[in-house]
Amino acid sequence: MSVCKSCGAEIAWVQMSSKKMMPVDMEPTGTAIVLSLTGVKPDIGYQPRGHVVTTFKSHFETCPNAKEHLAP
Repeated sequence: MSVCKSCGAEIAWVQMSSKKMMPVDMEPTGTAIVLSLTGVKPDIGYQPRGHVVTTFKSHFETCPNAKEHLAP
């Protein structure tokens, strides 16, 4: 857990697929099912597999001072 330097809100950091870190609000916004296709069965084809993940809102959406952190 960290604190936003602009507004003082508690935030967490998540690593995106780009390897960059993004601040998110601590309050979960919901859940989502992430599906991936794995393996091939001769009669059926690809088999979907899924797992449930908790979703969070980017702190850039909720921080009242977000514009201070945008790149020029």
